[in-house]
Amino acid sequence: MWQEVKDKCLPIARRRLRACLGSIGHHADYRGLIQLGAFRYDKDGQIAGVVTQADVEDNLQRLARRNKKKI
Repeated sequence: MWQEVKDKCLPIARRRLRACLGSIGHHADYRGLIQLGAFRYDKDGQIAGVVTQADVEDNLQRLARRNKKKI
């Protein structure tokens, strides 16, 4: 993705791009949608993989830790 930013001369720093992507990927609403067997898509809308059992378990652990912190 960073290569595309450079190629198009987009005015965004690498740190800002990483922060934006991280805020989406770590958001509880996004994590709540992760389901076993669902397709993962790349930035062009092409299938890039499948959600595995390990992904689901990791996601559930992260959500549990997040909920613990809020209590």
